[in-house]
Amino acid sequence: MNESMDRVLADWLREGPETGPREGLERALAATRRVGQKPGWALPERWIPMQLTMARTPSLRPILAIVMVALLTLALVAAALYIGSQRRPLPAPFGPARNGAVVYSEAGDLFIANELSGEARALVSGPDTDSYPAFANQGDRVAFVRETDGGFQVMSVNPDGSDLRSLGELPGGLDRMTWSPDGTSLLVSYSDTDYKGLTAAVVNADGSGLKELATGMTTDYATWRPDSNQIVFRGHDLEAGTSSAYIVDADGTNLQRLDIPSQGDVDFEGMTWSPDGKHLSFMSAGELSGLTGWQINVADIGADGSVTALHPLRFDPDADEEYYPSWSPDSRQLAFMREKDLRRQVGIANADGTGFRLVGPETVTPYMLGPTWSPDGKTLVITEIPDFEPLRERQRKMWTVNVATGAHDEVQTPVATWQRLAP
Repeated sequence: MNESMDRVLADWLREGPETGPREGLERALAATRRVGQKPGWALPERWIPMQLTMARTPSLRPILAIVMVALLTLALVAAALYIGSQRRPLPAPFGPARNGAVVYSEAGDLFIANELSGEARALVSGPDTDSYPAFANQGDRVAFVRETDGGFQVMSVNPDGSDLRSLGELPGGLDRMTWSPDGTSLLVSYSDTDYKGLTAAVVNADGSGLKELATGMTTDYATWRPDSNQIVFRGHDLEAGTSSAYIVDADGTNLQRLDIPSQGDVDFEGMTWSPDGKHLSFMSAGELSGLTGWQINVADIGADGSVTALHPLRFDPDADEEYYPSWSPDSRQLAFMREKDLRRQVGIANADGTGFRLVGPETVTPYMLGPTWSPDGKTLVITEIPDFEPLRERQRKMWTVNVATGAHDEVQTPVATWQRLAP
């Protein structure tokens, strides 16, 4: 249509078909008959699904969609906060578990690595001197020792470095520190400032205090019995010059001597429970089996503290000495340091004395070899350190040993303590 026709049609529409000029309507209709219909292919509904046959009304769908998205977002955030607030599944206190992070001390700081080949990061650092880290059996806390003037503090921290807290201060120096089976306390064996002997104390893991374990004698190698409230320790008779193994409840009651012969004051070195709590291993320098030199013994202990059997062992009949047994997580094997002709190597054997074999590198005295089992029992980490204390951090070396094959590789990450995770 041209401009004149547009004006005519506009006049007609403005005046209305009832009152407008008749000729205007006829001219408008005649003009529209000359305009062809729009091709079908050009209609939008042929290409884009749409509804054009119904009258358009305001739609609530966009608003509803926005509301639904907002509600879903809030639900997801709430779920994430709830899950984050829950404690992750914890492993059983003892027995095989999944391997977690490793923690070690170096130059007065604590470091953590997610795996042996992973990059280590600082866990606790600063001007304080921190050392002797120990993971709780549940893998959710790390205890360690902080040096103080005249003594030390028992500290703990989460594996992510949060919630650093002091649990108590003790005089002298640390001898040994182990977690209770339920993770609620620590058993600390320490030297008094006058160095007349060792004392043990139970330190609450929540920081609420500590209590000395009153045994009436010098107490060392104190450690918890797995899945029980009992503690075993070595007590000395200073006048007689002998040592004995004792078992006592954590509150200091029901003290009794274990019926195990003693040959001298150095017996019962390195006392350690098997993870199932049925066997106690220790070293003796006497002749319990007719052999001289350090040897490993395993005593079977009943629930009431009675000794039901004693097994003096010499895994390698040709060895001069066998030291410091370490139990596998399933309580079936022992790893230890074997010495022959002033040369040392780690041995693995079944707890009944069978299946002896040597694994890992060989070293010479005065270097010590310390074996550490992975929580899953498939790997053994061997640490070589010199006997001379100031050189231990600078000269230590580490190897991993595949327990099944015996293959070993050198690694850079030390292992002072290994986190246990739920399967």
